[in-house]
Amino acid sequence: MRFLQLLSKRNIKRFKIYIYFLLGFSGWLYAFSSVGLTTIPVKML
Repeated sequence: MRFLQLLSKRNIKRFKIYIYFLLGFSGWLYAFSSVGLTTIPVKML
């Protein structure tokens, strides 16, 4: 029930921003790990 209370009209915007931030961050990590690791030398890491 506490989780439903957090999804009130006041917190829906913050909840969506948090979800979009996690999706964008995970997508950036996926793109960096699949493309960046093959082009960037290990010394740079």
